Amino acid sequence: MTMDPSARTRRIVEASLVALVLVAAFAIRMLYLDERPFWVDEAESSINALTILENGYPTDTYLGIPIYENTLIQPWPGNAEYEFRDLSYSDKHVAIYHGWLPLYAIAGSFALHGIAPDEANRAGSVKHDLSERKRRTRAARLPAVLFGLLFLAVVFAGGRRLYGPDAAWAGLVVGSIYPYHLAISHQARYYSAEVALTTACAVSLWLFVKDCKWKHVYIAAVAFTLLFHTHLLSFFAAGLVWLLVAPLIVRQHGGGVRKLVAFTVLVAAGTLPWIIATEFYRQQGRIPRAWPLLNLPADFWRYPPVHASSAIGASSSRC
Repeated sequence: MTMDPSARTRRIVEASLVALVLVAAFAIRMLYLDERPFWVDEAESSINALTILENGYPTDTYLGIPIYENTLIQPWPGNAEYEFRDLSYSDKHVAIYHGWLPLYAIAGSFALHGIAPDEANRAGSVKHDLSERKRRTRAARLPAVLFGLLFLAVVFAGGRRLYGPDAAWAGLVVGSIYPYHLAISHQARYYSAEVALTTACAVSLWLFVKDCKWKHVYIAAVAFTLLFHTHLLSFFAAGLVWLLVAPLIVRQHGGGVRKLVAFTVLVAAGTLPWIIATEFYRQQGRIPRAWPLLNLPADFWRYPPVHASSAIGASSSRC
C-alpha cells in the first residue's frame, strides 16, 4: 500500500520537528552539567561504576576499602579490621541494593571518556584536579541525560498512540523543560532511567491490553526486564499492574493466554539468572522491614507524590 504523498510529507515534517525538540532538550540538559559536584548518592553510584571497570561487575570494595552505602549492616566476623559490612551487597560481595543497568551505563560512559579506576596508595592527597573532577562529573551524569531523552521519546510515542498528536506534542514539549525532569536528568543515579522505563512499561502494557500483538509482548518484556535491572520496587509495582490486567487480556484476546505465558517466560529469563547468580534471594531476609514504621493511612497524606515546588522550579532537595 502506497502512502499518500501529503501524508508522507507530514510524517517527515513531524519527525524533523521531534528530532529538533529532542536536540534542544539534550542541549538544555547538558548546560551546567558539571556546575555542582556529586552529592552523596551520586558519588556512591560513580564508585559502584568504577568497581565495574575494575572487576566487570559492581562489588563491595573500592581501592581496597569496603563501601558503605547506608546504615543497614550486619556483623562481619571473618574480617580482621571491620566489625560490620553493608547489606547492600550479597555474600558474593556484589551489589544488590540498586539495579545494575544505571551502574553499567555510568561505567560505559567512564570507559568512553577514557576514565579508569584509581590505584590505591598511602598518600592522603586529592587524586584529581578541578578540571578532571568536572570531566568525571560530566561523564557520570551523561547517561541520565540520555535516559531523559528516551523518556521524552516514549512520552511522544505513547501519547500519540493513547490520545493523539495533541497529547504527544504536549508531553514532549512540557517534558523537555519541566524542572523536575531536568533535575533528575542531571544526576548520576537511577532516577532518570527509572522514569523512562516505568513510562515504557505503562505504554507497552496498554498496547498489550489493547492490541495484544506479538511485537507488544516483546516490547513489554524488554521494558519490564530493563526496569527490573533499574529499580526493583518500580518493577514489582509494574508487575502488580500486569497481574491486575492479565484477566482482561485473556478475556479480550483469543491468544491472550499464550502471549501472557510468553511474556512471563521472557521476563523470567531476563531476571532469574541475576537473582540466582548474585544470591539476591538470600539477602532479602536480612534486611529490616519498614512495615513497623508505617502509619497508614496517615502516611499517604504526609508524603504527597508531587510537590508544588516541582512545578515552579527545580527542587534543591535530595531523595
